[in-house]
Amino acid sequence: MAGPSLELTSLAWARDSVSNTWRTFAAFLDGTIAEVLWRQASVAHALDSYGGVVWALAAAPVACVRPGFAHVLAAACDDGSVRLFGCEGGEPGLVAERVLARLEGRLLCAAWHAGGTALAVAGTSGNIHVLDAMSGEAGGRRAGRGAEREGREQ
Repeated sequence: MAGPSLELTSLAWARDSVSNTWRTFAAFLDGTIAEVLWRQASVAHALDSYGGVVWALAAAPVACVRPGFAHVLAAACDDGSVRLFGCEGGEPGLVAERVLARLEGRLLCAAWHAGGTALAVAGTSGNIHVLDAMSGEAGGRRAGRGAEREGREQ
């Protein structure tokens, strides 16, 4: 597979609601996200995350994607931001939608709730944050093991 000579940090699948096909997106150490074009054995349509390295990509549950609407991917970024990108049906690449939240420390992982209404993210701060997927409001924060040892539990 030809592509940037950069290290890959994350992969995610997204459903194209127009063609009803699955598409793959890859994040790289330089902070870009690109679409994997399997038939051409390459990556294309790269876009900057504007959050530094994207350590994790997480696709919203496919059951939450309405016909004709974008399948949303969340990016857990090096600058502590959770950035949302849309896989627009029938259009190449991703579209930057918005910054959902900016949190303390580097974000290393992200996972959607099965209903698509919440997103859990965690990183170097030792905390797990649960965010409302629409507003970005923190619905909860749990201290991880490292935070407890350092007295940061909340």
